Amino acid sequence: LAWGGLTSLTLPDWQASPLSSRLAAAFAFPFACVTGVLAYLGIALRFLRAPDRVLDQLSHHAYGIYLVHYVIVLWLQYALVDLMLNAPAKMMIVFSSAMMLSWATSAGFGMVMEAAGRKPVRAPTQRSRAVAQEAAVAVIIGDEDR
Repeated sequence: LAWGGLTSLTLPDWQASPLSSRLAAAFAFPFACVTGVLAYLGIALRFLRAPDRVLDQLSHHAYGIYLVHYVIVLWLQYALVDLMLNAPAKMMIVFSSAMMLSWATSAGFGMVMEAAGRKPVRAPTQRSRAVAQEAAVAVIIGDEDR
């Protein structure tokens, strides 16, 4: 509200407004951004605590999606080049199709890897990173018995 109020003092012409109003609006903008981000984070932490099966599966396959999405996005964009659609429509088609295809590809690779008796490719968990860091510290300080 403070940033909006200060910015309204500079309207309708930024250049014609007093320097003090322009400086106040410019310095209030970063604080407004930080406040907005912290508010969204607080709302998310307060209300989005319940587990969701779909989002849990998305999180489970996120690393695989990351590995395969680039090729899928490129080919989808190439396929839509000659289509007479505006950019936002093409973006929605590419985003939704790439998300579904990348997720399906990642899940398919995971099922094939599990069927072959191998561990699927996933990003390291927080626990495995902590164990690896502890082992590295033990080697550095010469205490391999840790």
